[in-house]
Amino acid sequence: MLLPTYHDDDITKKVPFESGYQEAAPLSPERAKRRDPEDIEKELRQQETEMQKLISLSIKLPKQVLWFEPPVMCHWDEKKRYWSTEGFYDSKHQEEQQISSVKTRHLGVFALAQRRFSNFPYQSWDLKPVEEGSVSYTVAAAVVTVEFIIKLDSFLMVQRSGVTLDAFEAVAYIRALGDSESPYTVLAEYGVNIRPEPDSPQYIDGLPVKDLSTENHLYLCMGLGCSSFQFAWSRWNLLAGMDKLVLQFREKISSQPPQGNHSLLLVTPDKAAMLECSDVSQSFSDEEVQDYSFTADLYHFLLAAGSPQAKELMSKLECDHSYTVFEMLWLTKPLSYA
Repeated sequence: MLLPTYHDDDITKKVPFESGYQEAAPLSPERAKRRDPEDIEKELRQQETEMQKLISLSIKLPKQVLWFEPPVMCHWDEKKRYWSTEGFYDSKHQEEQQISSVKTRHLGVFALAQRRFSNFPYQSWDLKPVEEGSVSYTVAAAVVTVEFIIKLDSFLMVQRSGVTLDAFEAVAYIRALGDSESPYTVLAEYGVNIRPEPDSPQYIDGLPVKDLSTENHLYLCMGLGCSSFQFAWSRWNLLAGMDKLVLQFREKISSQPPQGNHSLLLVTPDKAAMLECSDVSQSFSDEEVQDYSFTADLYHFLLAAGSPQAKELMSKLECDHSYTVFEMLWLTKPLSYA
């Protein structure tokens, strides 16, 4: 690393910096068994002397960020051009004070890192209208459960659980979605990492990864029907297969009580149909309910199955509101990660 040096001519220069810290050599199995008390005490004194050569850092964690676990300190390696966790020792995290401390032999650019996939896979999810112009979207992730109220061009975080740190001092946060700011950008500012990456299935086991085109089109249809229907996680989706997306649904008009129990929907690249079985059935069956004619996707099925009031609300739904719901679903991909 290089240490800035200031001269009278106000020109900043960099000079090499080394802490001089020497790590203790690993002991062989034979030597580890035959250590005398005097040798152990000598090694401890030597280790304490070496630790004093390190630089001590204490960082107050930002209150606006959700920390699901103690962060990991890392530094930017200028030679290799990547973030590295090497060269840090004696890491400590004070949860109540929200302070992380560490000793390091480096100077340079530091950062706090979290595990990218700590909230995957999801446990469940739910999308439903709560009042006219507002839709509730709840994701129960592996660590945290969050609920969002999605409006025309904004979303409001109204509930979170599973977070032991007092990251949110207020009851809720609301942000408008601008042309250059996606929902995930806003969520990332608060450390809510519930957006999967394209390579996430390579690092997470047991995911019901679905056909990408079918899944994205389903989210568009769910956005079109979000003002009149409730959609929810189904336990049969996990083992249904890549080309079969299974979810629960029922009609729900804004703040009115839902109409009946959940029914099971099967969506494939070719069609959308309601099934005879339910989420509480002892086994899964793709036998379809015969009361409805063939429908090519979820949107046309909702038009065929919905009440006149439900279809009227669907026709009045603002395009921007529908797209905001789609974007939240597309970013979190609940059908492939729950």
